[in-house]
Amino acid sequence: MSDKPITTPIKYAIHGAGVNPIFGDGVIHVEVDDIGGGPFIVLTAADDRSDGGIAINLDELELAAKLGRQMVKAAEGTEK
Repeated sequence: MSDKPITTPIKYAIHGAGVNPIFGDGVIHVEVDDIGGGPFIVLTAADDRSDGGIAINLDELELAAKLGRQMVKAAEGTEK
């Protein structure tokens, strides 16, 4: 293991301009997770209105998939 720290993106927020990326209405969090079977993507809604579901348009879905692929690739690259 190297002594020099590295960074690995594991979470992004998809949101409108001027919307708080942490807890704003309509914000979608895209993150990579791994419970032993290899990395996978988790989508969550940041607002309280989600009621367990996520409302996502096609542009947001395509962006989430792109970000997910990048994070999985980055996470897989850190495994030894």
